[in-house]
Amino acid sequence: GLDSDLIRTDPRVAVLPDTHPLAGREAIHRSELAGESFPVWSNLTPAEMKYWLGTDLTDYDWQPGPAVHDTAQFIGSIRLGQGVGFLPAAHVPEHLPAGITVIPVVGLSPSQLRITWATSAISPNVARFVRHATEHTTAVVTA
Repeated sequence: GLDSDLIRTDPRVAVLPDTHPLAGREAIHRSELAGESFPVWSNLTPAEMKYWLGTDLTDYDWQPGPAVHDTAQFIGSIRLGQGVGFLPAAHVPEHLPAGITVIPVVGLSPSQLRITWATSAISPNVARFVRHATEHTTAVVTA
């Protein structure tokens, strides 16, 4: 009952504690984080869990880290060395908290922002909004 259009695509990056052995690298491959602990977001579907673990393209071993419910807990658990994670590059704050390193990742699916509406929506306002959103956007963003 839903339809959608792609607004933008952003690469995802690895979020690591500064003390992680890969923290000084220019870029890493997703496979280099196989077996790592990852903060586990609560109430995710299996598909959403695979996305946040970076296992949606290829299945990698991983260990469950702390359960997190918001971004502050997610970043805090990484800063404390309890795991590593992935974020869309567009969501990384300009000023990172101390103790956190962000590194581009090869072999990781991108983040997609979509506008979604009910297929039964016949409102001209919805149609105008969707048209405006999709005409004034950058479809692909690179890090």
